[in-house]
Amino acid sequence: MRNQVASDLGALLERSNFPALAGVAEYTAARAAAAKNPRGWLQAAERIVANPSLRTGIRDFGSRQDAKATVWTKTLFRAASNRNSPFGSWWFDAELVERWERVFPASLPRLARRQKIFEALRPMLAVCYDWNDFTQLWKMAPAPGGIPAITGQGRPQPLTSLDPAAHYTAQERAELTKVLFIGGYQQVFLPFVPRGLVAQYLV
Repeated sequence: MRNQVASDLGALLERSNFPALAGVAEYTAARAAAAKNPRGWLQAAERIVANPSLRTGIRDFGSRQDAKATVWTKTLFRAASNRNSPFGSWWFDAELVERWERVFPASLPRLARRQKIFEALRPMLAVCYDWNDFTQLWKMAPAPGGIPAITGQGRPQPLTSLDPAAHYTAQERAELTKVLFIGGYQQVFLPFVPRGLVAQYLV
């Protein structure tokens, strides 16, 4: 399936121009490299899909939503904190925020409402505690003409992530993964982020 996603992403990047990404250094560099190489966009897409974060964040098998390359045209949100960039690759659909904003009305004290929304979102997105303090929410406005994205069903994650360099025994791994954030909601992975469309939300 990963090969298909890379192939589709490469074709999407090759046939489309994304005005919202003008000025995004990584995208500009990829376009320049692809112009010199007939397989340039496919190779760029293969590198994107090989990202270890993408491999551990989106389910390959047994998923109700297959991973796919697409052009994203709607509002997105991103969880962050002082130790996480608001311009990272992982985002999610605005529908989740809108859902909890209806549950926790604006009549609540501002900070208390914000904290309740963040606490409700964390398990749905399976954000491990050591990855992200989740003290901020950033919003990306819809990009004119859309932007390339990879979407899929988020994997369950333990409360604290496993060290990829560690060699756990079966018992240790079972203990560390005994309690999980179920996740399962759509994740949106952006290879290129148009920073000019991003602003902090629920400040």
